[in-house]
Amino acid sequence: MYQQPDHRHIQLKLLDVASVIEFIFESNHYQQMHDVSVKMSTKMTPDIVDILIAFGQQKGLTKMVFFQQDNEEIQKLLQKVLRPASKLEFEKVLILNTPFTFKGSPADHPVNFYRALMKYRRTFMDVFEFLAAKNSSNLPRVNNKPKGLISIFLRPLPKGYAGNINAELCSSYATMHEFIEE
Repeated sequence: MYQQPDHRHIQLKLLDVASVIEFIFESNHYQQMHDVSVKMSTKMTPDIVDILIAFGQQKGLTKMVFFQQDNEEIQKLLQKVLRPASKLEFEKVLILNTPFTFKGSPADHPVNFYRALMKYRRTFMDVFEFLAAKNSSNLPRVNNKPKGLISIFLRPLPKGYAGNINAELCSSYATMHEFIEE
């Protein structure tokens, strides 16, 4: 008889952006790896379930309906609950959830710096995409002005490196993806 691999490690215990992104990744990774389905609605604490149901009650969401939701609907609900309500809040949440960790000088440790930069870039885009979903009115502009997304992206990087990038950039981009790919 087939026994589904253990999935107890997939559990949403905190309702914050970093935890939710990790939860979605772990769920998707497990499902792809084992070619099985895991209902996200059953993999979160009762407190989080209650918050999500309360948030969705205006649209008729009940406990019974909640547990019948597919993973895409659960993910949309999680995004809706955590969606920043202003450009300032968007900036704060993005900064809080995208640390750049590198000690030393990029010139002295170029390989380690590059790895740290690539990790930061991926984390930044994951958080940005999560927060930006159906939230275009609260997106900061994609420019290098003080509250722009490019400035937010460059802020934690070493000053010399960020300054060199800033000097070579256009003043604005249509999308964050366009900036990141350049």
